Formats: sequence, C-alpha cells, structure tokens
Amino acid sequence: MKLKFEKNKIEEITVTIDGNNFVSQNYIEMIKQLYLGTKMQFEFGEDITQEEQNSVIKMVGMINNIDTKNSKNTTEEVRNEDDINPEDIPF
Repeated sequence: MKLKFEKNKIEEITVTIDGNNFVSQNYIEMIKQLYLGTKMQFEFGEDITQEEQNSVIKMVGMINNIDTKNSKNTTEEVRNEDDINPEDIPF
C-alpha cells in the first residue's frame, strides 16, 4: 500500500493510494491491510515542505508499528467523532 502526498492548486495536501484518488472505500481497505500487517509506504510530491514530510513520516511510523496481534476488538472505543481529539492527529 503506497500513499503519495502532494499539494493541489490551492495548496491543500492531497493523498493518492496506489496511484488512485483516495476515497472512503480505500479507507476501509487500508485499515484491513494494516490489521493484516501490511506496512504503509509513502512518497512526497516536490511541493511538500520538510515540516509536512516530518509530520507524515512520524504518523506513518506510528501506524506501521501498531501491534494488532495483541489488540482486542476496539470498535466500541470511539463511538462518535466527538470522541476524537484533533490535537492528537500529527498533521
């Protein structure tokens, strides 16, 4: 699974997954692949700053090191979007 981070014409960061635009169905497949132990790979477009790259590298490193073998079913831990703290997202 390879993610590519680039900026669009209005300077927003966009992500493609395996060369395709990222859509909600990709998210479910990505979670499944991570659960099965597939590691994320990534690359950056020329316009991604070093600070943005560092943030993504940190985030992907944390995701790639999640131990799913010993995890319990966590589907009830986050019940709605209000349970998610945006400050915990590294970018």
